[in-house]
Amino acid sequence: YVVAEADESDGSFLEYRPEIAVVTNIEPDHLEHYDGDFAKLKEAYMRFLDNIRPGGLAVLCVDDDDVRETVSRLEASGRRVVTYGLDHPADLTAADVELGDRRSSFTVLRGGQPLGAMRLSVPGRHNVANALAATAVCLEAGVPFADIARAIVEFRGAKRRFQVLEEADGMIVIDDYAHHPTEIAATIQAAKTTGKRIIAVFQPQRYTRTFFLLDAFSRAFADADEVVVTDIYSPAGEERIEGVHARHLAELIARNSNPNVTYLPAKEEVLEYIWAKMKPGDLVLTMGAGDIWKAAHQLAERLRRRAEDR
Repeated sequence: YVVAEADESDGSFLEYRPEIAVVTNIEPDHLEHYDGDFAKLKEAYMRFLDNIRPGGLAVLCVDDDDVRETVSRLEASGRRVVTYGLDHPADLTAADVELGDRRSSFTVLRGGQPLGAMRLSVPGRHNVANALAATAVCLEAGVPFADIARAIVEFRGAKRRFQVLEEADGMIVIDDYAHHPTEIAATIQAAKTTGKRIIAVFQPQRYTRTFFLLDAFSRAFADADEVVVTDIYSPAGEERIEGVHARHLAELIARNSNPNVTYLPAKEEVLEYIWAKMKPGDLVLTMGAGDIWKAAHQLAERLRRRAEDR
């Protein structure tokens, strides 16, 4: 098997002809490629699932409303489907879920019957769901559950996915690629399991994404203790959209989810602001698909050097 990540960003996922296809969620992102029409994006996902090879398998997360809608349509067309989830009845689900500081544990159930215990070395409820998807794929590929459980605990995350850059003097710096409202909320919730005070730093990416998802972004930061928003990172060639600005997003965050928000235009300002105020018990969480990771690495390096000098 070859395992490949695909998404809807430019429609190229429709070139795949998978034996097994996993869909974790369907959300209104990259709408600039779909004429701003979420219905067109959802139809692209159905075309992707229709591209599964004969006899292949669709592994679908039924906790997502739009994914759940595809199940009956696929089954009616004779496609093989395995569902997973935590909040809705599914073929694979989890019981006795315990979420801890950069870890979690649970029992995997298939058809309501326990397959066995599973431990993860990555945090968050969303990773429990991801582990169920991985389990479904491995079982389909003939891997015994005991081998799956033994291997998955060794996975400690991917670069820019809850990546711990430094931990010293009771403070932690973590960088994450989260750039969509659902990702942001899930990442902050995972950070809360550390028991630290969460300073969430967000750099929006793309004017189009910020435009289409402005309200959802403004509601994604409720679980942070403090929020810092910096200017939109725009890739080369993207045109600005009048009225779309990070300052306005910060104002909406203050109104809709977290009044403790600060707008700072440049990531260099963010670095100095955070450095001046972070204290033991703080977790600084940088998020975005642009270059905010540079500020995170600089902050981590300062923290590391100060700890070494003591």
